[in-house]
Amino acid sequence: MKHYPKNIVRFVFLLGLCVSTFCSCSSEEEKQSEETVSAFLSSYQSQDPTCGEYLVGNEEGEVVTFEGFQSILAAPLSFEIESVDTEDDGYTVNVVITNVDFGATLESMEDDSFEPNSNEELLQELENRLQADNAATRSFDISVPVTQDQKIEMTPQLSNALLGGYTEYISNLTMEVLKNEEDN
Repeated sequence: MKHYPKNIVRFVFLLGLCVSTFCSCSSEEEKQSEETVSAFLSSYQSQDPTCGEYLVGNEEGEVVTFEGFQSILAAPLSFEIESVDTEDDGYTVNVVITNVDFGATLESMEDDSFEPNSNEELLQELENRLQADNAATRSFDISVPVTQDQKIEMTPQLSNALLGGYTEYISNLTMEVLKNEEDN
């Protein structure tokens, strides 16, 4: 049996201890980031006004009010956490959010030749279709940044997914209108 000098044995032991400690801290913080995103999305889905506490920049006690399309699109939302990546300034939680497809729903009204008599009638029909059991859905693969202190950064991609593609639809519609104006 070969004997190693005590200093080498101590060094190897301490090195193993440091690596083990570093890996377990990172793993615990990654798990905490996953739990933070999951808790935020669950509280958003249930329209808990305190869900804003998970977001960067929200003042303590500041509440989120769910009104109009935001409340309609929060309820059918579902999500699945895919993975967590460690970044220099925090973590990125990769998640798939499935929600009602705002754009497809609005376009279905055009396809059905729906002709409202008023803006109120148009909005009511859109609400009914967004809330229908057979409403079109869409999945959004997004990366949610989480800071070292476990706060979520609201990104355009996250906002878009929470609103069923509403912001993307409005942006594309605006670009189309601007392009048509340039062409004329």
